[in-house]
Amino acid sequence: MKTGELESTSMPIANSKIGQIGEDEAVGTLESKGYRIVTRNYDSPMGEIDIVAEKGRKLYFVEVKTSLDTHRDAFSPEERVDKRKRRRLQGLCEMYLARERIDPHTEWQIDIIAVTLDKDGKNPHIEHIENAVWDYRGVSY
Repeated sequence: MKTGELESTSMPIANSKIGQIGEDEAVGTLESKGYRIVTRNYDSPMGEIDIVAEKGRKLYFVEVKTSLDTHRDAFSPEERVDKRKRRRLQGLCEMYLARERIDPHTEWQIDIIAVTLDKDGKNPHIEHIENAVWDYRGVSY
């Protein structure tokens, strides 16, 4: 069985397992593109950042949204990052930068990786949406 795959069963896949598979796939995608993973599941009082990565001198905060292909009629993973979630992500990233004492001149952005799995939690379709979150002034991070 490959990393990120589930054993075939007739039981529904738990949401936490779907999310874990999606994050693992997102990490693999980022690493294959030359990103270095700084941390995963960075937790703070405001919430969690799924992945913090870097490439060159730029930091990337990555929100991973995973869904099963059986939910085609529902919102796509990237559509689930609504305006409120985007604002919260911006606050989380700013908190991370302050807590980790990152140089305030460091470039950074927020990306979304949407992962869609088949009904068995396999065969991922991955879309990396770069610089997906903009601040309330219309300035892209």
